[in-house]
Amino acid sequence: MVLVAIGAVVLAIILVVPYALAVLLYSFPLFILWLLMPAQVGEEPQLVIDPSPYQHLAELRAQMRHADEQFAHVRYSDWGIRWSDNLGRFEERSVRGQNLNQQLQHWDAESRRVAAQIRELEAPETKAFTEWSREIRAWHQRHALNAAKLAGWKQILLVFLGVWVGAELIALAYPNFIGLFAFAGNPAPNYLHPALAIGAAAGWAAGVYRLTHPPRLFAERAAAQIRNYWNAKRIREEAEDSRTTYWSREEPDEETDEDEIDEDSERAETSDAPWYAVLNVDPKSTMDEIKAAYRKAALACHPDKVSHMNEHIQQVAKEEMQKLNRAFQQAQAARGF
Repeated sequence: MVLVAIGAVVLAIILVVPYALAVLLYSFPLFILWLLMPAQVGEEPQLVIDPSPYQHLAELRAQMRHADEQFAHVRYSDWGIRWSDNLGRFEERSVRGQNLNQQLQHWDAESRRVAAQIRELEAPETKAFTEWSREIRAWHQRHALNAAKLAGWKQILLVFLGVWVGAELIALAYPNFIGLFAFAGNPAPNYLHPALAIGAAAGWAAGVYRLTHPPRLFAERAAAQIRNYWNAKRIREEAEDSRTTYWSREEPDEETDEDEIDEDSERAETSDAPWYAVLNVDPKSTMDEIKAAYRKAALACHPDKVSHMNEHIQQVAKEEMQKLNRAFQQAQAARGF
């Protein structure tokens, strides 16, 4: 049974090869002509985002952080009440345990509610980014295809000529072997030798490989642009979050006046973090470590990285860079430089 199957495959190859070689040979000039015609690329897609919800989103994120902090405070403080990992709540034998569980449920529900609002407000930007990222990848793919076609037609001509000459030399020594590759529908057997068909098949193989393996540079550029968006978004949100504080009015401190709360909120929004917090280093770090942290942070938030983004994101990046520069100057002063 196996021998029959092998024989059938060999017979099919013998019957198909002459016609396949003829198709590859006669269509080879058309293949080269197609490679010489560049694909239409068009203008680079632009990401257009409405920055108006940003401040509201910052307030919601602050509100969610507050809810998460309150949940963690209730969950991990030592209340003298036993916690059940299996049930995920405090024991409810006492009124205190029941109150703690109610607080946990409240802050968990509050965090989920705010998270849903954040997702709803971010939906337009998320949709715009998804469409833009798909378009920017396709745009770079068209560039990669043109680059592959530009290099491909040269490569397949070299492969065609090399294999053709090599097959002709082999035909001089083994004419019967090369005769096995005779192609169907040959109008001039004395001039169109099988070596031409072999060379065309090799050229087709080289061209298809080149087209299916375009330069990776263009895909890397698309990925870099998408990373720049996420870096810009992270920088913007961090800058907005550092200026936004949420004060819960649900359980105000009886000894705290509302005017004091407003003053503390304004003070928290306008005060700068210490230089080591901005640079994300230990206060006792060496100057070399400080320089390395500064360069890493500056590379991530440099305004040039977001030059193609909207003006709001560019402004946030500039402010973040200014903050880094101030922090680095303070670090130099602290180290006596």
